[in-house]
Amino acid sequence: MIGTSSTALMAVSASTTEQWLVVVSGLSFLGLLGVAFFFAVIQPSGSYPSPFGDQVQIERFFSESRPQVQALGAVQALVALSFLVFAASSTGVLQADAGQDASYLWVALAGGVVAGAFLLLTAILVWALSRPAIAESLPLVRALHDLAYLAGGPAHVLAVAVFLGASSLAVFTTDVLSEWVAWLGLGGAAVSAATVLAMVWYPAAWILPITRMLLAAWVLSICYQVAT
Repeated sequence: MIGTSSTALMAVSASTTEQWLVVVSGLSFLGLLGVAFFFAVIQPSGSYPSPFGDQVQIERFFSESRPQVQALGAVQALVALSFLVFAASSTGVLQADAGQDASYLWVALAGGVVAGAFLLLTAILVWALSRPAIAESLPLVRALHDLAYLAGGPAHVLAVAVFLGASSLAVFTTDVLSEWVAWLGLGGAAVSAATVLAMVWYPAAWILPITRMLLAAWVLSICYQVAT
């Protein structure tokens, strides 16, 4: 009897810890996104350039804003790590309640890990763009800049679509979150999946900031519901 009670208390403690991890990592992710946005916009030579912009402007940006670009890369690495923790802890909380109905959550976890990995790759590429030897070579700048866009843009967001979609489907099988959170996630997943168009038609890149706002709203809603 004592052993059973002890096991139950340990399970409750682990569940509470995981819930706090969801809240802390989710809010950290949102806060760090704001910091990354600041470093991307507040630059001596203008805001972070689009890979479809003027080549001269792109080269000037990376040659004149090296400390800010380096800081942006470091912050993006922290964004990636906080997202990975959020993906792992949020799927863990859902899995603890879903039990045998948790098949979607393995897909959600895989999508979250891949999305976080692409963010980390973006951070590495952006940091590399701050190096003087690279900033002086236009072909290298263009190649790394394009790769950073693909990794942090379409590739990351497509993985987010899997994470949002599978997590939202799992929400319907649990009592942890409200159904409107699931519907918000499914809407975000649908919009995120549409970003594949940005890989073949660059004007569709305007979908990317919309998907990030939907992801931020979804993360915030989960943090609120788990905390309350």
